Amino acid sequence: MQQSQQFEWALSDPLAITGFQRLKDDVGAATLDSVLLAAQKVSFVEALDLPLDILGDVERGWVMRIARQVEGETASEMRRHAPEQRFGLLVVYLMHRRSQLIDGLIDLLLEVVHRLGTRSCRKVIQGIAADIGAVHGKERLLVEIAMAALDHPDGRIEDVIFPIAGAAKLGTVQHRGVMRL
Repeated sequence: MQQSQQFEWALSDPLAITGFQRLKDDVGAATLDSVLLAAQKVSFVEALDLPLDILGDVERGWVMRIARQVEGETASEMRRHAPEQRFGLLVVYLMHRRSQLIDGLIDLLLEVVHRLGTRSCRKVIQGIAADIGAVHGKERLLVEIAMAALDHPDGRIEDVIFPIAGAAKLGTVQHRGVMRL
């Protein structure tokens, strides 16, 4: 499909995923659906193979004015323009909008990664807490280990900690996952 046909399609079905109205929408909340929709929009604009380098020498204020004009128009208002004008407005708008779509997709991906990291960290901490709860007499053992470490801060673990807790007891704690990092 040619660029002009793709533009006409986007204007004729503005509520489609890559329709005119959806291309103007924000990316939304960080969900898998939002990431996929944002990726489809970026892919649609990239497939148009717009001549991005031609705007390098154009005054930024003019590009912003055109982008605001197109942003404020509906699909039916855009279809009222002469075909050449409509095509030019859409090209300038989508060249401007492309970077916003990419930035939005990156923001979504960063938020998803952050959420995954937070969830995995929370699960690890919950697992460690559950393992600590499974060790009998842990409070007394932890207090004795802390007191020994305070009394002999420069001592070696095998000389200071092992006599109190015992290697076998610490080995049990480690196998239950308490000593994991």
